[in-house]
Amino acid sequence: MLPTSNLEMASYWNHDVGPAWVAESQRLEERLEPFTHALIKALELNVGESVLDVGCGTGFSSKEFSNIVGNTGKVVGIDISKTMIEAARAKWRSNEKLPITFIESDVQTHFFQAGAFDTVASRFGVMFFDNPVKSFRNLHKALKRGGRFVFVCWQEPRANPWFFIGVEELRGLMEFPEAPPPNSPGPFGLSDISRTQGLLNSAGFSSIEVCPMTADMPFPGSAEDMVDHLLLIGPVASALREFKYSSRKVLAIHERMTEVIREMESKQGLVTSASVWIVRAWS
Repeated sequence: MLPTSNLEMASYWNHDVGPAWVAESQRLEERLEPFTHALIKALELNVGESVLDVGCGTGFSSKEFSNIVGNTGKVVGIDISKTMIEAARAKWRSNEKLPITFIESDVQTHFFQAGAFDTVASRFGVMFFDNPVKSFRNLHKALKRGGRFVFVCWQEPRANPWFFIGVEELRGLMEFPEAPPPNSPGPFGLSDISRTQGLLNSAGFSSIEVCPMTADMPFPGSAEDMVDHLLLIGPVASALREFKYSSRKVLAIHERMTEVIREMESKQGLVTSASVWIVRAWS
């Protein structure tokens, strides 16, 4: 079951999925590369700017931003997951040339100095707030007057069938939690773009621009790698954690998932189509 409060969300990203995301971070970065590039283009960063990276995870996006703003700029990565923040600090500690600071904190309640940043950016990190208006208002405060908030979030589930690979085929073997109500915190928490625009307006943002994007999302590695990945991250992995199946049942699930991925590989290769919103708003 997906968490619904920020307190539950912290536990979820620290203990339930955080270790898996750290372990799979390189593969995830390769999968998300098309959307990372789109976000960077939409940000229009300049040398010397200050950037707040919301939901920075293991810090890859923070590094990309830092490469652009340079030594005269600064990047602050913030995430609710201690597990991923520690991984980010360990990963980039050796590169002292990058002006990046990583903070473990809840964006909804974190104290930001007013007007501290030219830009707030997020790659799939803002859909999990239990109070989006409060969180967006706090980010609005952190921006300089005229500063920009740019983020990428997933479109509705029907536009992203990749997220549910194996679910229908495995229903005879395993249970799945009930789908959360629409607009609940989670991957599709901001998929209703009209609602999202209203939330941003309520938080004080203006001149909101939305650009839809659909791209092929490659999976790096073999079919066996993809099976292992989907048993660690996603709906099947969540069901495995929640229902605690026997090793015999897990083996059967693994075998069925392998059949699903093999069939997918023969039809289209290990590539799935994914759809996002790229949102820009000004303070």
